Amino acid sequence: MYKGNKEKVMHSAASIADAYRTGKVSFKALCRQYRCNYNILRAAILSQMSADEYRWIVKQRRVRAGKSSGWQKGHVPWDKGKKGIHLSPATEFKKGCFRGAAVRRWRPVGTIKARHDKPSRSVRLKHGPKVKGNRRRWIKVRDDGPQTRRWIPYARYLWQKRNGPVPDGMFVVHANGNTMDDRPANLIISDLRRNMSRNCHRRPEIVALARKRGADSKRRNTAARRAIAALASPHRPAWHCPTCGATYDTRPTRCTKCSSYSLEPISLSRSG
Repeated sequence: MYKGNKEKVMHSAASIADAYRTGKVSFKALCRQYRCNYNILRAAILSQMSADEYRWIVKQRRVRAGKSSGWQKGHVPWDKGKKGIHLSPATEFKKGCFRGAAVRRWRPVGTIKARHDKPSRSVRLKHGPKVKGNRRRWIKVRDDGPQTRRWIPYARYLWQKRNGPVPDGMFVVHANGNTMDDRPANLIISDLRRNMSRNCHRRPEIVALARKRGADSKRRNTAARRAIAALASPHRPAWHCPTCGATYDTRPTRCTKCSSYSLEPISLSRSG
């Protein structure tokens, strides 16, 4: 089918529409004569007649050609009453089969794979957006249902196999913090609050960071009042660490004893 000659066809739209009304030439013959495609010729015809007239002409042509409808009244299809027929059983798809990429991704039930968790926001800000989270094992437990429920953590699978279902609001964690150590003795259940407490005690820098954020939030509300009080007071300002109680004359970046960032200003009397 030709594609071009749009300007020539639109310039001759009136003569094309008259030839189409008379029915002496077919639509395909007009496309071949003006070397254009179907859409261009139809746009030229519709520029000279209404859409209702165009549909009426098309219907009349189909009636004259014996193609008024796909099925004539009283017609019986050849496959009536033959539901479930198999014309090519050797090459047809079998029940439950996969095609394309699904075949390559499919794994049988019981397959164990290692994946990386999604890192937290603080880890992404510190190490970049391409950093990977903790690595842990997952096991496939079913072939049906949603994709998110076909795989579960291997640690959870082992704990359920030994102790039964995990209670609501609880999840299985690794006692030593190694997410690849799935020994039964290393698996415990915990809620979110206890797990955060365990992580904080295992990593002191998390405690320091949380206290620093709390101190910054509290200090933000009273910064102006403390500045005015320091200027009006006959005492010189100093800094102290609320975590270990150490005091400093000038504000350091962090406490040298406990490495805490939550330093607060205090007032000490002048000596001598």
